[in-house]
Amino acid sequence: MTTKITLKSILLVSVATVFMNNTNAQTNNICGSDQVLEQWRKDNPAIFDDAETAGTASTQLRRNKITIPVVFHILHSNGPENIPDSRIFDQITILNQDFSATNPDVGNVRNSLHAPFAPLVADFEIEFALAKRDPQGKCTNGIERIYSTIHSNARDNVKEIVQWDPSRYLNIWVVSSINSSGAKGTVLGFANFPWMSPTKDGIVVIASEVGYSGNDNGRTLTHEIGHWLGLLHTFQGGCTYPNDKVDDTPLVKEEFTNTSCPPTGNSCALDAANNPLDTLYDQWENFMDYSHGCQVMFTKGQKERVEYYLTSKEYTRHNLYSEENLAFTGITGTSTEPIATFNANKRVICAGDQVKFTQTVCQGINTTSRTWTFEGADITTSTDINPTVTYSNPGKFAVKLKVTNNSGEDEYEIKEYIQVNPLQTAQNGFTEGFEASKGNAFTNSGIYQVSGPGFYPFEVKKDISYSGTYCLKAPLNSFNFAYRFGVETPGLDMTKISGDPIISFMISYARRDDKVQDFIRIYVSQDCGATWQQVMQRNSAGLSTFSGFGTGVIPQNTDDWKRIDYSLTAFKNSQNLKIRIVVESGGGNPVYIDNINLSQYFTSSPTLEKPLDVVIFPNPSNGNFTIQMASLQTNSHTKISITDVNGREIAILNNSIIQGQNFSININPKEYRLSKGLYFVRIETNDGVITKKLILSE
Repeated sequence: MTTKITLKSILLVSVATVFMNNTNAQTNNICGSDQVLEQWRKDNPAIFDDAETAGTASTQLRRNKITIPVVFHILHSNGPENIPDSRIFDQITILNQDFSATNPDVGNVRNSLHAPFAPLVADFEIEFALAKRDPQGKCTNGIERIYSTIHSNARDNVKEIVQWDPSRYLNIWVVSSINSSGAKGTVLGFANFPWMSPTKDGIVVIASEVGYSGNDNGRTLTHEIGHWLGLLHTFQGGCTYPNDKVDDTPLVKEEFTNTSCPPTGNSCALDAANNPLDTLYDQWENFMDYSHGCQVMFTKGQKERVEYYLTSKEYTRHNLYSEENLAFTGITGTSTEPIATFNANKRVICAGDQVKFTQTVCQGINTTSRTWTFEGADITTSTDINPTVTYSNPGKFAVKLKVTNNSGEDEYEIKEYIQVNPLQTAQNGFTEGFEASKGNAFTNSGIYQVSGPGFYPFEVKKDISYSGTYCLKAPLNSFNFAYRFGVETPGLDMTKISGDPIISFMISYARRDDKVQDFIRIYVSQDCGATWQQVMQRNSAGLSTFSGFGTGVIPQNTDDWKRIDYSLTAFKNSQNLKIRIVVESGGGNPVYIDNINLSQYFTSSPTLEKPLDVVIFPNPSNGNFTIQMASLQTNSHTKISITDVNGREIAILNNSIIQGQNFSININPKEYRLSKGLYFVRIETNDGVITKKLILSE
């Protein structure tokens, strides 16, 4: 830069405009780049001063548009943070409009005596393009999905998982949340400035802010890329020169001054001695402000600062748009030899489903021949460009593609690329109390532990259950933040369940404090687990069964438990429904689960347990057994039945009004043809249902 453009110096001796400090419109959503900058200052005091002021040096502006290759690393655990490709494509469109001043709302920039900003709007002559080749030369669409639980409360740790060469790609990590410790609000994103360490170079942004969504319709990334290119906040340094080190952005007092975009606001009208300082209104139109919903421009002065960091050989930015790098990343040109790559429209399917495969190429487009090899499919080979095949048997199967042209050939294989799950079982419901568990295995009802990246096994605990002997424990603690523990049903034919189906279970849980949030979520899948829909969520407050807070709390009796339930009526016509119960750690306390039940009835009601005082003895039994209870109320109609582990009613022991306050019945298993095994005694009263386990050992 050369001399001061007149915007900050004109009219300084004239009458100052009214000072407008917008203290009532503050927002909790912020950029985390200031924290990054502050830490860099502490770690590199000498380097920082030189680097930050370097942008004031004179530089010759380019006369041609440049292209910067971009890769998005989406970190996820199959939650809403795993945003679709379409959101990424939308974000690229937004960036290219904003950095070329072709955004539809750029016309909103003011042009008046105290806000003469429209003539300052700058076309940065920069466009962003998703990379077409990865660092190994393989084809890519510039979007990489990585299964990892550190998408939550993320920071620079995401860069340790993956980072493509920052001298060749702009790395953008998409996460569910960012660690906001020490910040003044919720951090939506943060960037590393050009003068900082290449090992941490790039931008981290939360998924909800990508594309036409979130708080400012994709402008969070526009703002963060501004930092990545060397721009500071317009309010940097407050009402003191040189603030953001750009001459045509008026002084702004502080972060949240312009959240509501005050039309005549001038937060730096007067200096500390009440002398006229700046007669220009705050430029809340600027992408580097914290204004909400009215950021639409960069200035010519900002462009000049960015030019320094883009063209200086001192920084890595200059290599990104070189002809060599654009060819390396696949943005321009193709080589003659083919690269074999493919994708499928589905990767997790039910047995008997079809999968359509597509040959994808980013170079060597003139493929003369190809050979597909499909493990486990109804046809094992094909020479079609986009074949469709059927998988009839469950399993995980490899896919291989070999392509050839006049310049060479290439072969690409992915092991276990297609996962085929079995169709629904004949099961029409279940009750699982984990009494037959062996270690971490429990199979009486067909429920099993969810395995795979991001999931950890429940523990089976003895002698602290709601009823019987065993229950599950999700061992949440302050060290396993974002860990998930899940159980999943086999496929279920819901049409075989009488009445409206309900999934219910007993839970015991104590909150660590009022800040930590642990979760239980219920998911359903109607396509053999290919996709999952969350249908219920409870946080710590909704899960707690103890008053107050604490750690190391273990359930001692039935009063320490409560029922969680969810109606599955919306899925009563599904003939292939899978259900997941997932506990997610927010750094809190263990969650105990018992008596999972799927039927038209709830699992045992804790409000009935104590007054009914149901006892079955002996249990286990190798002969006759007795059921003893105190009726909830006199003359209560009570049905006592025995069901198998699938909820099928085997015997009715009583179905009448019980007279008096106490009731007992002695049962000879042979009379009801009950053989050795696990059963459930179901007691239905006017006030609810209780289910008790019964084990016959002979």
